[in-house]
Amino acid sequence: VAAKRDAFARAWVNRPEFIARYPGTLADAAFVDAVLATAGVTLTTPDPLSGVTRNSLAGDLQTKAKTRAEVVRLIVESREVDARQFNRAFVAMQYFGYLRRDPEPGGYNGWLTFLNANPNDFRMMVNGFMNSEEYRLRFGTP
Repeated sequence: VAAKRDAFARAWVNRPEFIARYPGTLADAAFVDAVLATAGVTLTTPDPLSGVTRNSLAGDLQTKAKTRAEVVRLIVESREVDARQFNRAFVAMQYFGYLRRDPEPGGYNGWLTFLNANPNDFRMMVNGFMNSEEYRLRFGTP
């Protein structure tokens, strides 16, 4: 699995869209800062899983101890990114799984606001999807 993740990260940083946003001319620390800003995190304290920080990633890039792909992967797999993105991904997955469609902004934002305000109440949100008319119509009458 790790080899596939490494290959994906290498392919990702070589995509034209990625290169346009983070050109090779970008200094190492600026690259790390830009990726962190895009992810909405700082990594100012060591990540509990990998131990990396913003400064260690910038230093590893500068000394060539890590590649840009490795740095991106470490940022994406950090606990800080996980904590920031988990609820967003969870709400989106309910739309994909139960309703089999992309979320509409109003409903998505409503459920995300609910989940952020009630972080231990996933069941109520899932219940809202399971008991929705749209979900029930997939199986016949509402």
